Amino acid sequence: MSDWPLSLLLDEIWLRSRRLAVHGLERSGFWPGGDEHWASVGECIALGQGVDRRCLQQNLSAAEYAYLHSPEAFGSSRYGSRRRWPLVLAFGHQVTRLFSACHGAARRDSDDDVADVGACFNLGISLIDLVLDERAFRPAAETVIGMLADYDVKNLLLPAHWHAFDDQLVRVPLGDARIVLRIVSTVYKGMAQLGLSTDEREELGALLEDAFRAEIASARLGMRSQEQHAKSILPFQVMACIARANVRQPESTAALYREMAVHLGTSIALLDDLSDLVDDLRSSAVNSIVARPHTPQSDGTDDAESGGAQTIDDSIVSAIALSLLEESGIERAVENLLGHLRETELLALSLAGPDGAGTVARQLASTRTFIRNWLE
Repeated sequence: MSDWPLSLLLDEIWLRSRRLAVHGLERSGFWPGGDEHWASVGECIALGQGVDRRCLQQNLSAAEYAYLHSPEAFGSSRYGSRRRWPLVLAFGHQVTRLFSACHGAARRDSDDDVADVGACFNLGISLIDLVLDERAFRPAAETVIGMLADYDVKNLLLPAHWHAFDDQLVRVPLGDARIVLRIVSTVYKGMAQLGLSTDEREELGALLEDAFRAEIASARLGMRSQEQHAKSILPFQVMACIARANVRQPESTAALYREMAVHLGTSIALLDDLSDLVDDLRSSAVNSIVARPHTPQSDGTDDAESGGAQTIDDSIVSAIALSLLEESGIERAVENLLGHLRETELLALSLAGPDGAGTVARQLASTRTFIRNWLE
């Protein structure tokens, strides 16, 4: 294998990562069967479209909503990926609903409304990640960063600050930045209706601020693998916090929710790293499966200015790829993935107790749909 050309090494990594991941997920019960999977995908798309109508269409102006769903939004080359936005909304809804289901007997009738807030948050953080990580969206990114910094992410949880922020949006020209900011406003409007206590508002505000700072750090400064991991799990901690609003729990129980969010977020991050492994090797982007030193450029700017990527010599890529194949790096990543998924499910069922086990089991089945979808 040491004399293989780089193209064959990368092909082998692509095949091995998917083969081992699919076989491991199937063997462990995390890979739904074909008919079951595609039926669930259809249900998730319908769910996401429902959130779109309830939340986005109701809160965006007619011009903003038309732009969001047009080929012009976020680059014409991304129109195909934008058609997946119902699934992005559905994923946020189902993850938040999973955390809500773990309340067991303490579940609220409003859990679906709360899950809508989580759905919009997931779309919003995904769009922020997009515009901040790619050079093509630099003007939009600067507008988003500037306006959110002016109003303070934590303070936007206070109605007066949110209303002032929302009023300023009309001054932003219709385009990518305004759409991102309008979705952010929609998320805060939903959070304002949760009736958060002072402690809940402080906890959620701190998580939102950390998530926003992590996105900026990733775009402007680049990130080491450990920092990238923190960025990946923060959205899940936010959704867990949203789901726990107005549910009184001892701190020991709240800590289990946070632990569950870490396991679930780590699982999704590992899935993402496995699916992007070849692309990340080519670009030298941060990937937890590949150990690589972080080397700032000599001019003081970071080599990861655009999404953590840089250009490296093919011989270095070949050496890294060969090491990954010969030292079972992919195998370890898959086992790590399965371990975090098991811990997620065990914690979810434990938190729900006997009264909520059935609901949690259904939500976990939906999560497996997204797991399979991630690799296909």
